[in-house]
Amino acid sequence: MQVGIKFSTAIHIILAACFFKDEKVTSEFIAGSINTNPVIVRRLLGTLKAAGLVNVVAGVGGVSLAKEPKDINLLEIFNAVNNKEKLFKIHPDSPKA
Repeated sequence: MQVGIKFSTAIHIILAACFFKDEKVTSEFIAGSINTNPVIVRRLLGTLKAAGLVNVVAGVGGVSLAKEPKDINLLEIFNAVNNKEKLFKIHPDSPKA
């Protein structure tokens, strides 16, 4: 299974918010650091905010973490950006143990 690019981009967003916590982290700044469109970053920020992982101040306010970095795990980030997709897909006809 290939994990989508949304997951790696969301990890980048979380890391940027953490690493640059003393600066104004905007969607334009993040988009420039990964060479993508700011709209893509804003969409992911919406899902990360809904999951309680980041705070976003509209306009040029910036992004910050809603939790301590040690309290954020990769599965939370994955679940935030991959609504219905499961991390591991189990074949329905797998042998019973």
